[in-house]
This record gives sequence, structure tokens and C-alpha cells, in this order.
Amino acid sequence: IVNNKYIEDFEKLYSILYKTMGNYSNFGDYDIIYIGYPIWWSDMPQIIYTFLESYNFDDKIIIPFSTHGGSGLAGTVNKIEEKLTRSTVIPNAFTISRDIMEKAPDEVKTWLDEIGTLKPVEN
Repeated sequence: IVNNKYIEDFEKLYSILYKTMGNYSNFGDYDIIYIGYPIWWSDMPQIIYTFLESYNFDDKIIIPFSTHGGSGLAGTVNKIEEKLTRSTVIPNAFTISRDIMEKAPDEVKTWLDEIGTLKPVEN
């Protein structure tokens, strides 16, 4: 985030993420929101919960995706649905294991095609 260096100080990292997260003044302009996150200890990181609580997601389409170390989505799609009751959360969220990241480009393309978000590029 800062100079492309890994930040080991959690409080500093959280502060940077929280400040960055608060800069979406045009959030209302979007109808479809992709929310990506790693699965940590069978859950989303707390910063994702903060993000969900910080914006008005009413009437938006939410498309979750994640990476994991073996727990799959770990019920996080249901947690997002519980938080965003006035949104449409797609049920077939994408997740991929950290152990097969080399397959990610093809897996993501297939998933986006399945959920109908890939559109042909117009010339």
C-alpha cells in the first residue's frame, strides 16, 4: 500500500485501509459492487464488515469473491446477505484456494461468464 512494501504494523495498515475506504464519494453511482476478500480463520477480515456498514448498498447487486486456504467461502455469502438485506447478493460467489492460484485467470473468466458479467468488447 505504501511504496509497495508490506506493512507489518496492523494498526498502521488498518488506519491506511480505513482512510482509503472512506474516499468513495461516488459510491451511489454504481449498481453492481464486487467485494473481494481473503478468508481468514473461516471469516472475512473485519475491514470488510466495516466497509459493509459504511456505505448504502440498498438496491445494489453484490458479487462476492474470495481466496482461501482450505475453507472455501466459509459461509461469508450468507453473512453478507445478513448485513445487506436490501441488496441482491449473488449466491454463486467465486472462491479459489491459495494452492491453485495458477488456475485463477481461467477460473475467474469461467465464473464471470457463468454469472453473465462478461460482455463483448465493442470496437
